[in-house]
Amino acid sequence: SRYLGDTQDTGVKGSAYHINGGQALLHEHPQRMQLLLQSDLFVLFNPGLGHAALREDWGNTIKLLCMSRKPVLCTAHSLKDLQRDKEFLESTTSAVDAEEQDLGEPLEFLFDAHENPFASAKRTYDDKEEEGAKIVTTNQYIHCFRGK
Repeated sequence: SRYLGDTQDTGVKGSAYHINGGQALLHEHPQRMQLLLQSDLFVLFNPGLGHAALREDWGNTIKLLCMSRKPVLCTAHSLKDLQRDKEFLESTTSAVDAEEQDLGEPLEFLFDAHENPFASAKRTYDDKEEEGAKIVTTNQYIHCFRGK
């Protein structure tokens, strides 16, 4: 199955839905509306929203997350990754059609992107990155946005 997730009791207020291995796209998930309604926050760890190999898959999911008007906490593994992700978010949420009608969901950043104090201390090699940017740090930067 493409959806490798389960709901788990967190032991605190509520539960968490975990999607393992990055194999599920929210906009294709059979319970997407339930997940959108029941969640207070969404977290995307190093999603690569703006990466050339991944950006095509993210558009519909980001639009759904923005429509929920709930915070989305994102991490990025390098400054370049963060910049690509922010450019992708801004272009995805400001789409217009041939008649110049706004098709996007307005976006607001809840805090400025900054270095994550909880970033991994371990550097890793990412062979999908551009030359000169292949050494990355998991969760190095953090930012948060939501649809208005």
